[in-house]
Amino acid sequence: MQNTNAWEGTPITFTLTSQGTGTRVDFSQTGYRESPCYEVCNQGWVFFVGTSLKQYIETGKGTRYPEMLDTSKT
Repeated sequence: MQNTNAWEGTPITFTLTSQGTGTRVDFSQTGYRESPCYEVCNQGWVFFVGTSLKQYIETGKGTRYPEMLDTSKT
């Protein structure tokens, strides 16, 4: 079983910046401890912030976790 609690207690920050006619969203998570699940968690953030959140903002419907693609292959 992988250590999936390495992220607990780590600060997560979203910064919104106006850019022209849109908004830039910057995301960071600091203090993440060494963990065998680091790559899986990283892929999850890439998907949820970079794809699902974008879809939700643009269309009103994001993509749920079970429908998530393996971002390591894109």
